[in-house]
Amino acid sequence: MANIKQNIFYNVSYRVFQLVLPLVTAPYISRVLGAKGVGLFSYTNAIASYFLLFAMLGISTHGVRAIAAVSHQAKDKLYAKFWSLYLGQLIMAVASLSVYLLIGPLTSADIEYYLWLPLLISGAFDCSWYLFGTGEFRIPTLINYLVQLITTISIFVFVRTMHDVGCYIMISSISSFASALLIAFCVFNNVRIKIVSISAICFELKKSFGLFIPAIAVNVYTSIDKVMLGQLSGMAENGLYTYADKLVSIITAVLAAFCTVLLPTMTELYSSRRDDDAFKLLDYSLWIMQAISWGLFTGLFVCADTLVPLFLGIEYLACVPALRVLSLRIPILGVTYVLGNQFLLPKGFDNIYTKAVYCGAFVDLALNFVSIRLLGGLGASISTVLAEAIVLIVEWRFVSKNIDSIKFFAYLLEYAFVSLMTILFSAGVCYLVACFVDSILIKLIVNVIGCLLFYLVLGIMISNRLNNSYIEKLLLNLKAGLK
Repeated sequence: MANIKQNIFYNVSYRVFQLVLPLVTAPYISRVLGAKGVGLFSYTNAIASYFLLFAMLGISTHGVRAIAAVSHQAKDKLYAKFWSLYLGQLIMAVASLSVYLLIGPLTSADIEYYLWLPLLISGAFDCSWYLFGTGEFRIPTLINYLVQLITTISIFVFVRTMHDVGCYIMISSISSFASALLIAFCVFNNVRIKIVSISAICFELKKSFGLFIPAIAVNVYTSIDKVMLGQLSGMAENGLYTYADKLVSIITAVLAAFCTVLLPTMTELYSSRRDDDAFKLLDYSLWIMQAISWGLFTGLFVCADTLVPLFLGIEYLACVPALRVLSLRIPILGVTYVLGNQFLLPKGFDNIYTKAVYCGAFVDLALNFVSIRLLGGLGASISTVLAEAIVLIVEWRFVSKNIDSIKFFAYLLEYAFVSLMTILFSAGVCYLVACFVDSILIKLIVNVIGCLLFYLVLGIMISNRLNNSYIEKLLLNLKAGLK
């Protein structure tokens, strides 16, 4: 348990660090490059990300799970597993890079297209899955700290005008490559070379491919929005949506960090048939995720109209509605991450995970063709939230057969109620503050402190006094009545 807490600290602290960095760089980038420049960066990054996804071929998830399953066995078996996984990754990375280089001339791609090459090459070196699978989060976290600090300094030094989009792309691309290279150096220094058979490599490729398909589908409803916006609504609209999405993604990355740490632990618990311990940890995760995710959603929702002009500039005020809609992703993804990383994937229910993601991708793609044409970035936001809600519903229909649904919905109703009350409280605070203060910064600070205290106090009062018992009893009676 101490090791789990330590890993959670490392991973979550880095995600918080990633949360803080954009607070420094995003206001600068949004003003220097403008919405059009940000849109071009986002558009080309989305395309390169698809090829990187193909290069990794689901290894990021399958690798963690496969290494965790053998991490306490003989070293020779662990090393053999690593090489069978890594060589498959290397083959796919070379293939992906080759296709990327062939497509460029055929489509008369701009220079920005080629500046993402270091990012694609990083796919051949990214062995972080091995460290995560063995429960080692300290090394990749410290490496990423160092690389991100250098990247941030480089942005302020080299990105100076609206014409420096290419420079910004190059900095981002090289930082990914440097991080992957340093992690690979640490891994290769600690893993002995083992000869593995072609059949072993093919076996791992097949397993990875099973998680590659849902990874592609996830990428569809997280990146295809930007590609479609760039094509249908222009780069300026894409830039507005990109920053709304980025603000939400920064927050959800913190939630994902919590669940990523527990994936190898849950895999080990299930594989050693300690299901009772696993389900206790799952129940705790669902509770803590509800408390945190609803709080983060509330904070972003109530502060959107003051946060955007202060953080990004007046030019981005049009993205406030999209940001508020996208903030609904936070509580939805909070539960989805727990179900996927702490039940479906550790238990080997890849088919359920894949089915859920397929459904979400299909809904997002279908809705985007209509919603983007009608509402632009706001339409893309609505499509994304609905798609992720579909993913959660499909996963929940399966998982609910194995866990206490009544207790989960008690958590959900409890913190959804606290969130609603906090939003109403915020409306009153904003009205009163506006009567006496004109400063956007002071309005934001007062709103954040007031809402944070209100959410915490009300959440503690409900949790301690009700202890979910009244809510659970109500849900049980409702369930009995439906029968």
